[in-house]
Amino acid sequence: LVVDPPAVRRGQHATLRCLYELDDSPLYSVKFYRGLREFYRYSPGQQPSKKIFPFPGINVDATMSDNRQVVIKNVGFGLSGNFSCEVTADAPSFSTATEHISMQVVGKLSKPRDAGP
Repeated sequence: LVVDPPAVRRGQHATLRCLYELDDSPLYSVKFYRGLREFYRYSPGQQPSKKIFPFPGINVDATMSDNRQVVIKNVGFGLSGNFSCEVTADAPSFSTATEHISMQVVGKLSKPRDAGP
């Protein structure tokens, strides 16, 4: 699992890339998690193949997300932390592998404007 860019600037997009090899097995699903909570799933055998789960602060760009990556728009400081992707092969193996990474959101906190005289 790779985060691009490695340090995400607040308000920018972040791309989480799930790197995997299935050998000869077909793909069953790719799931992305923030902590223990799933927020994006790609399942080629399902209609629709992309499923986005509501998660506060995570705004998935569905057009840029697929079976290899998920793009999160307008990243906030609250998303700093642990992410993971879980890849499951289809029959007959149904083998599953999970990778973890910590994402760091950087930038300055905006100061409140002076109310003036």
